[in-house]
Amino acid sequence: MLKTTRRRFLKQCSMVAGLSLMPSFGWAGDAGNEELDKPYSGWREGEMDIHFINTGLGESAFLIFPDSTSMVIDAGDSGNGNDSIEKFPDRSRRPGDWIARYIQRVNPNGDQVDYFLISHFHGDHMGLPEWNTGKVGEGKEQYTLTGINYLGEVLHFKKGLDRGFPDYNKPAPYTSTQDRGDVVDNYRKFTEWKSKTDNLQMLPFQVGVSDQIILEKNRAKYPSFHTQNLYSGGIMWTGQGTETIDLSDRIVKDNVGCRPPENSLSIALGISYGPFRYFTAGDFNGHYTDENGVEHFMEEALARICGRADVSKANHHCWRDTMTESLLRSLQSRVYLANTWDAAHVAPEAVQRIANHDFFPGERLVCPTMVPSNFKNLYSTDERYKSIVAQEAIEGGHVVVKVFDSGKQYKVYYLSPKDENMTVRAVYGPYESRSNTDEIASV
Repeated sequence: MLKTTRRRFLKQCSMVAGLSLMPSFGWAGDAGNEELDKPYSGWREGEMDIHFINTGLGESAFLIFPDSTSMVIDAGDSGNGNDSIEKFPDRSRRPGDWIARYIQRVNPNGDQVDYFLISHFHGDHMGLPEWNTGKVGEGKEQYTLTGINYLGEVLHFKKGLDRGFPDYNKPAPYTSTQDRGDVVDNYRKFTEWKSKTDNLQMLPFQVGVSDQIILEKNRAKYPSFHTQNLYSGGIMWTGQGTETIDLSDRIVKDNVGCRPPENSLSIALGISYGPFRYFTAGDFNGHYTDENGVEHFMEEALARICGRADVSKANHHCWRDTMTESLLRSLQSRVYLANTWDAAHVAPEAVQRIANHDFFPGERLVCPTMVPSNFKNLYSTDERYKSIVAQEAIEGGHVVVKVFDSGKQYKVYYLSPKDENMTVRAVYGPYESRSNTDEIASV
C-alpha cells in the first residue's frame, strides 16, 4: 500500500497559500439523482464499501473489501448518550442489536464476518457492560451483551484484533479499578468464550506489517489491495519495511504506574485499493496534558508516516483538539468521516482546520453521521461551514463510501437512519482517487 520512497510530499504543500476558510463551491450532490429515494444498491464484486453506521450512541464501521472479505471496526454503546444527538432508528433496541441487523442487510456473506478490530478500549467503541441485553457464558466467563459482544452473538467472527492481546499490560496493565477496566474485562470474557465455542482467532495488532489484514476470499484477483498497520498502543511504524519505534515514553512520561490516556493508544490503519486510500485511527488525539503539566502532540508523529488518503476518518469524532495542521498536511483528504454521539463532536475548531486552504489545496467535504443540536444552526446557515459540511448530517444518516472502477473512483452516500430501508438521501461524487502512494514522509 505505502511504498517507502523517501520523498517528502509535504514540500509541495508548503508552497500553498490561500484563505483561512474555503470559499463556497457547488458539490456534486445531485450527480446520483437516479439513486435518490431508492434503497441503497449494495456492494458488488470488485467494489469496496465503507459503512459508518449511525446509532447516536457510539461508533461503528463495517467494511466490505473487493472480494467480499469483511471487517467490523468498533461497535460502541455509550449508554444513555447525549440529548444533543438523536438515537437511530429509535431506542427500542440497544446499539449492538441495530448494528448487527445493519450488517446482516449489507454483508454479502450473511452472518459470517472475517475480521473485527477494536480501535481502543472505550465503551463508545466496544460497549459499556452496564448497558446490556442479557448475559452469556458460564461462571467466571459470563459476560454482558453490549456493543461488540452483542455482535458476536449474532455474527460469526473469524479473527479479532485489538491493541492489547494477549496480556493487555502495555504500555500499562489494565485493572478493573482503573479507566473503566470493567469494559476490558467484559470484552476479554467475550473473546475467550468465543475462542472456545465459535472458533474465533484472536490476534495482536502487529504494527509495521502489511499482510495481517488481507483479502480472505480471492487475494490474487485484486493485487492492488493492501493494508498497512500504522500504530497501536504507543508503537508506531517508521515507514521503512516493518521497522517500528516505541513512543510510550511520550504518552506516559513521568507518570509511572498511571494509566495513559486511552485515546492516544488507538490503532491506526491505512487501506489501499488501486489509487484509493483510506485512513482510520480511532480516537487518536492531537494533544493532551499529563498529570505533571507536560503537553504531548501525538498527531505530529502520526503525520510523518500516514501518507495521503482520499477519505479519512476524522480522529476522535472530529473533536476540537484533533485533525491538527501537521496531520491534515499529510492526509490532504477530500472527504472526512465522523461518527457522532456527543455535543462536542464535529467541533467548529476542527472543521476550520480541515477547511484551511493554507494546509493543502482542493475541495473537501466533512461527513458526520449527525450534527449535534448545538451546532446545527452554525453548520446550516453560516456559509463558511455550509460549504464544507454535508447538509444531510443536520438530520443525520448512515454514511457510505463506495469505491469502484478498481479503486479509481468513489462516491459518498447518505442513507436515512430513521428505519431499516436503507433509503438514499444524497449522493456526492463520483470523485477520482488522487492519492499518490509513491510518496511518503519519513520518521
